[in-house]
Amino acid sequence: MTTALVSSLQVRRKILASLKADATLVAMFADRMYPDFVPAGVIWPFLKVGVLIDNALRVDCADGSDVSGAVHVYVKGDDAIPDPQAFAITANSHIARVLDAMEEIALDGDASLSIDVQQAQEMQDGTEASARHGFVTFEARAL
Repeated sequence: MTTALVSSLQVRRKILASLKADATLVAMFADRMYPDFVPAGVIWPFLKVGVLIDNALRVDCADGSDVSGAVHVYVKGDDAIPDPQAFAITANSHIARVLDAMEEIALDGDASLSIDVQQAQEMQDGTEASARHGFVTFEARAL
């Protein structure tokens, strides 16, 4: 069991479960939604919950953590996705919507999770012109 001061594993699991439960994201990515690692030979497009950072939080009568991180989207243009930039931006908007709805989500013990979306960005991924990388950053509080 994780402690309240280090809650990133629980936070990652809750975020990933919420993303996988969203019909629009399932339509866009199928089962290609991963934690902070992706399998070898992954099929694009895919998304992953990036590395999370725990910051211990001590308040009266409780311990918790502030967790920061990002959800990343990777997409390449092809016949099925003629505009990978638009796909990445659209995916970002749906990810932000899902994260923004995560308020008072139960964690182990008496803790709960709330998430605030911070930023969204989309850019070229590497040197391949049709490959795009989008991401949505967030701050989560587990208390």
